[in-house]
Amino acid sequence: MVVFIHVFSGSSLTAQCNDSDFPFVRFMILFARSFFSGQCVPIYFFIAGFVFFQGMNLSMHSYDRKMNDRFKSLFIPYLAWNTLGMLLILISNISIFSGPYVLSGVIPDIHISNIINMYWNGVEGIAYHIGDSVSCSVSQNMNTYPVDSPLWFVRDLMIVSVSAPVLNILLKRFGIWFSVVAGILWLSLPQAGLGHAYQLITAYFFFSSGAYMSFDNRCLLADLKWIRVFSFVLYPVIASGLLIYSYTDYCDAKMIIECGYGFGPACYFKQLAVLAGLPFAYNIAVMIVDRWKIKALSTLAAASFFIYAGHMLFVSLVETLLSMIIKPVTDLEIIVILTLSVLLLIFCLLDIFIVMRKYIPKLLSLFTGGCF
Repeated sequence: MVVFIHVFSGSSLTAQCNDSDFPFVRFMILFARSFFSGQCVPIYFFIAGFVFFQGMNLSMHSYDRKMNDRFKSLFIPYLAWNTLGMLLILISNISIFSGPYVLSGVIPDIHISNIINMYWNGVEGIAYHIGDSVSCSVSQNMNTYPVDSPLWFVRDLMIVSVSAPVLNILLKRFGIWFSVVAGILWLSLPQAGLGHAYQLITAYFFFSSGAYMSFDNRCLLADLKWIRVFSFVLYPVIASGLLIYSYTDYCDAKMIIECGYGFGPACYFKQLAVLAGLPFAYNIAVMIVDRWKIKALSTLAAASFFIYAGHMLFVSLVETLLSMIIKPVTDLEIIVILTLSVLLLIFCLLDIFIVMRKYIPKLLSLFTGGCF
């Protein structure tokens, strides 16, 4: 789902499509942004909060153990993937390799401070992006992403995990009300131009909500199951409303959905869609496992983080190579390229994972935290 979102809603190819010339591509872009963009990471934070506190009373010993585990499973892969991303930018600017990456529009500026910034905010790092999919004119409103942009989730999850003792005290003292206050801030401030601070509000709201469910020994299955039918109706209705609004005020909606700020109705449509999408996605997953008896394949489960963390580094390369082969001029050809990009990214990274697990497992452990 994350790969689909990034290819169809924010890739270099979709940024070049003139909306009047490619109406079906425009629909697919707006559909991806309305229904799926922004949905996954809040769910990840919620699950992470639930798992972090599950079955334990936080103590100094358990906290040290958790931090040691998170250092291996989050921090080491975070450094590895972003270092790889930085190296790919440098390699892509060597003249003999520059062709496939010409769409990325990157000029390297190598200084120590810029190298360090690549692990926090890639826009201020060695890579100066001269062309973005959306021109967000107010830079302070922009979220911050490391060079391997999907890993902003891992970065902020590490921050929230380190502050778990404080969160533990707040949950004990205030219970669900801490999450309620965080939720009010999250709902009311997306257009306030807070940048990374708003990303942290997102992290604390959903992480603390999941933590409360675990902390209070609540049954996640039972609590979300009773609103299953409601979520199955509410989420599609809200997301459809966002899609319709995107057509009536395309420029405003495009800025809000991609840049995370704005003052139009799309901003609040999106927030409500994310809230309704959490129980919707959870109940779909429960039905897959419980009702349809579909179990996860061990290889796919083990490779999921590898694919999640690695796909964005190769989106431009894959799309550029496919564009050179197909040379798209129609809606259908562009959709074919985007669909093939999703499939190629997933299957190629899965193959790389399988080969590395067999022949170089120690190197693979740097990129997966040993989770394979």
